[in-house]
Amino acid sequence: MNISISSPNDIEVAASLNSWLNRPTVRKINISQNKLNQEACRHFEKRIKYLFNDCGCAWGSLVFIVTFFAVFTSYDFGTTTLWKELVISFIIAVPSAFIAKLIALRWSYHRLFATLDKVKKANW
Repeated sequence: MNISISSPNDIEVAASLNSWLNRPTVRKINISQNKLNQEACRHFEKRIKYLFNDCGCAWGSLVFIVTFFAVFTSYDFGTTTLWKELVISFIIAVPSAFIAKLIALRWSYHRLFATLDKVKKANW
């Protein structure tokens, strides 16, 4: 999807596409210059595209790895078997990663609204 922002109304349309769990994939953003210089427009275009396409995977994978190793290394290996610790660590790490992904999606949802609002205030 391509988004062209040339008026405050276009910002409202872009904001209506912002969804917490079902954002469209944006391939190109084009912001027309009114009060902003070209460099500022390109900065906002890059940021809006990043936030529309953010899926929360970076935070989810980081939390998965940290949680898995934190739980796995907390076991006393002399008393239990290795596969049992692996399974329990995996069972704890997966929901933690899922929750981190949802939090990251919610955070980017709010950041996208804030960025669109900044564009509206700065350019019109």
